[in-house]
Amino acid sequence: MVFYKIFIVNFDSKIISEFSDVINENGRFTLCGTAENGYDAVEKIKTTMPDFVVLSDVIPGPDAFGIIKEIKKSCVLIPSFIMLSFSHDENLIRYAASIGVSSFFIYPFNFNDVLDRMLGLKNNLYTAGQCDLYEQNSHKNIQPPTKNISCMLLKLGIPVNMRGYRYLKTSIELCIKDPEILDNGITKFLYPLVAKIHNTTSECVERSIRNAISSAWKNMEPQDNDEIFGFSYFNRRPTNSQFLALVLQKAKYDINIAI
Repeated sequence: MVFYKIFIVNFDSKIISEFSDVINENGRFTLCGTAENGYDAVEKIKTTMPDFVVLSDVIPGPDAFGIIKEIKKSCVLIPSFIMLSFSHDENLIRYAASIGVSSFFIYPFNFNDVLDRMLGLKNNLYTAGQCDLYEQNSHKNIQPPTKNISCMLLKLGIPVNMRGYRYLKTSIELCIKDPEILDNGITKFLYPLVAKIHNTTSECVERSIRNAISSAWKNMEPQDNDEIFGFSYFNRRPTNSQFLALVLQKAKYDINIAI
């Protein structure tokens, strides 16, 4: 019988312990190593040469995406990558797929399902090059109406070809799904998250959003403010956080989500 080696990268030692127990009980896999941060993960993965790397999308040090890129760049034998996440964000899932993640599991899930997915990958039950998504009760997941958000940004005078348009759209979608993001601070939390999704830097996100807001401010007449927001919202160009808060409030109103 073939045994497949698994390496786990997760900041939560309890999750590592629980998953290890399931691996030991399964009989088809062996745990070849673990790491609780990105600094240790890369070197250990190179040494142990696992068949699968199961990693959390958020870990201390180099993040999951940095780990995957480094392994793919420096290893001859590339493992299959399985990502665990609390996020439902479609952009994050698409980005994970683009850099080689085979399966994306959204909490809560059963660790036995993760192992079943691995066996399916080894038995070619899933299409190579695609990221398979597993989410319990996925029919309950509320997806923001991205079309409404896009229309609003276009009415505000922000063209689609601006990078700030994409970053603003992602920011609004994230904030609708998690209202506490703005409370946690756009510089310390929102910009880094958007940057990770779009494979760029926080500074680029902040600058591009500011440029997009400037474009809106220059292109929009006072009557446009009244039509979109019901009032002329500022006498001078709003800050990034002011603009995001206002657009988010309007987006939530349009899709009947309580503020």
